[in-house]
Amino acid sequence: MKTNIILVTGFLGAGKTSFINGLLRESYQHKSRIVVIQKEKGEAVISSEYAKDSSVNIIDHEKDKPITINYLYEIIKKFSPDTLVIECNGFDKLEPILDIVDSRQLRKVSCLSNVINLVDAKAFKMYFTNLKNNTVEHISNCDLLVVNKVSDKDEKGTLYIEKVAKKLNKNIKLLVGFQDEKDILEVYERSARVNKYLEFNGFNLVICFLLAVFLGYCSFLLTKWTNIHGFNFSKVQIFSTVFLSILIQAVPFILVGVLFSSIIQVFVTSEVLGRFFPKNPILGFLFALISGVALPVCDCAIVPVASRLIKKGIPLPIAITFMLAAPIVNPIAIASTLYAFPNQPTTALYRIYFGATIAFFVGLIFYIFPEKDVALDSLDNLAQCECAVCSDYYGGTKGIVEKVKAIFKHSSMEFFQVGKFLIIGAFLSSLLQVMVPKDIIFNLGGTTITSLLVMMLAAFILSVCSTSDAFIARTFINQLPFRSVLGFMVVGPMIDIKNLSMLLGNFKKKFVVKVVVLIFFVAFVRLTI
Repeated sequence: MKTNIILVTGFLGAGKTSFINGLLRESYQHKSRIVVIQKEKGEAVISSEYAKDSSVNIIDHEKDKPITINYLYEIIKKFSPDTLVIECNGFDKLEPILDIVDSRQLRKVSCLSNVINLVDAKAFKMYFTNLKNNTVEHISNCDLLVVNKVSDKDEKGTLYIEKVAKKLNKNIKLLVGFQDEKDILEVYERSARVNKYLEFNGFNLVICFLLAVFLGYCSFLLTKWTNIHGFNFSKVQIFSTVFLSILIQAVPFILVGVLFSSIIQVFVTSEVLGRFFPKNPILGFLFALISGVALPVCDCAIVPVASRLIKKGIPLPIAITFMLAAPIVNPIAIASTLYAFPNQPTTALYRIYFGATIAFFVGLIFYIFPEKDVALDSLDNLAQCECAVCSDYYGGTKGIVEKVKAIFKHSSMEFFQVGKFLIIGAFLSSLLQVMVPKDIIFNLGGTTITSLLVMMLAAFILSVCSTSDAFIARTFINQLPFRSVLGFMVVGPMIDIKNLSMLLGNFKKKFVVKVVVLIFFVAFVRLTI
């Protein structure tokens, strides 16, 4: 039987020792063996009732001495515990200990059960302001966040902590305002019984969807083999052909796109990027329009990049222009458009032209009518693409090995984040080709204005990545006016549901509404004249 490893982390005074006492009481009642490694001592101490028990072993680890693979391996071999609790210092980076626990040698004898982070509600803002990198890393890697010392009078402070936690870690479980060790333990035991591999996150959503498609295809084969009459099998074949062709052609571009995007975000921080923007407004607009060629950042991550540029002093109109133009002039997006329209290479040029001009005019409007109070949300420095890797924290990571790890970690997260939108978009597009009669689509395409509005709305809802939306747009090229299809490829990278959520996480709602309205208005006018 493998040893369950629990990491308990938090700053001094957050209540880590009190929490560990609750775990010791539970192990005492169940007569299970437990080892606790303490790296720091606060006001609370391990209860003597448990410390004297033969099944409990408390190890005081020197604060400045690193924990190694061999060190943990020897402890597990010596005591053969059911549970190994490691109390981590909140000032230390969590990634090294996670890598150690995940090492091949330790995986043979142990498994990581939970990462639990405890925070002091009264001191959270102070730590988050002064030690943001540590706080971001610990929260983004934990399974359970325990909020200690909660005051009934400070409801806003508690909501602030919850908002930060959910932005950094969508799957995190929160325990707010516990009263004693029993409350901690009840929540911990409940969360510990949850199988992490069955959590309904983005990756498992994709797996479930693909499984449903596979089962549907199997039922189709079974139906065909049983010779059921009156069923049009040709439509199923058309659907599967269109659906699979979109996925097969688009997935490689998504992989390349997220890889390049991750490299840029890890190696090029917002401070470095900000130095390249010219002070002159004209040159600034020009640089904002073309910089996406050299910095192929996906539209899924462009919002937090633009937000940090504004914080670094880049003028708002130029940052907005960069945010809207970069995903369209992205060389990966250009290559995917050329591949999707092999006989119409001018499509890529039109996409670049209209996308750049729309981005410029939106930025120009903000230049002529400047925003006096952009009012970035206080959480704007958080990672906004659903992972902590998008923050500048990883851009400052030292060592090539750590940077490479960050690249692959971000690439995998972003791939599954955008992949689910591609699958849904491909599915709906294929279904539309089969289920909706051709005359309805042709009638819709009879008026450019109507079809353009429909395709712009579809781009907003489907939220397909800019490196793969051309393959979905191609399925409508012979049924709708060209500018309607172009509207799908131009508006989608600028604003969609996932980008809207990130904008709301960085800016005030009033400003976000203005940006969205301007994008749709300028795009509609530009594509109809």
